[in-house]
Amino acid sequence: MLQFSKKIHYALIALVYLTKSKEAITAKEIANKYNIPAYLLANIMKTLANANIVASKTGKQGGYTLLKSAEEISVAEIVCIMENLEKKQRHCCEQEIITKTPCQVKNCPAADPIINIYAKIDTFLHNVKLSTISVSL
Repeated sequence: MLQFSKKIHYALIALVYLTKSKEAITAKEIANKYNIPAYLLANIMKTLANANIVASKTGKQGGYTLLKSAEEISVAEIVCIMENLEKKQRHCCEQEIITKTPCQVKNCPAADPIINIYAKIDTFLHNVKLSTISVSL
């Protein structure tokens, strides 16, 4: 079964938590609430800030806030941000979807079915918005 990495999972947890507040929330607060390693969540939040998903505010009232509405943020966007950070190895056929270059395995018998599967997963994840996840919690 396909699973999200811990980084993706923790990013989604943090973002859903941010949808519940109008005030800035620290990474430490989120980490403590959900028993997530604080250093890991801090790095995830920095990545999300660099990708313009969240804004970072320093000082006594500091923390993170969403830069976009929950309706504008797709799960696919978060997955892509976190995967780029992880630089995971992709299946040879998935490369064709992402870069539009031919599969690197000559005469790959699984290319077409795998491309179709990835395309369906991609479409699904683009249609699932942060607002959908936060409502279901």
